[in-house]
Amino acid sequence: MSQLLMHIRIAVLVCLGLLGLRCTNRVDDNQKFNVNDTTQLVQAVLNDDLLKAEIIRDFGEEPLKLVAGPVIKPDMQLTFANKFAQVVSLREDARQIHERYPKKLYVSVPSVKLFGEDSATVRLLFHAGNATARFSMKNSNRKWIVVNREYGKL
Repeated sequence: MSQLLMHIRIAVLVCLGLLGLRCTNRVDDNQKFNVNDTTQLVQAVLNDDLLKAEIIRDFGEEPLKLVAGPVIKPDMQLTFANKFAQVVSLREDARQIHERYPKKLYVSVPSVKLFGEDSATVRLLFHAGNATARFSMKNSNRKWIVVNREYGKL
């Protein structure tokens, strides 16, 4: 009986492990998901008219600066509101960036996740307001589009 329970426990742990791997599939872990996909997804979010309107309303002409990290690489070329978004490397954590640059438009992209070939999520962190955003994306005719937006606070 105890051997049967041990086999069941092992099977459950293996299933949970596989489920965990699938649910936490990140940019760096997915071989089919490359830098070009990441760039296209992040650029599609930055092109979102509703996001653009909110940022311009809150920050005016303040230039957008993307914080380099697991998703944003220093050599990425992205635009926001018809201007290049500068990619900056900062050693500070989210709280320190918020305290040091309270009125500046520093944005981190903590994760980009791909679900199959036609849907993804992109998460943003706006350091000035300690705000977060989650964008659900759909690939329609080889073009990523925003299908849902969720905003929050840290």
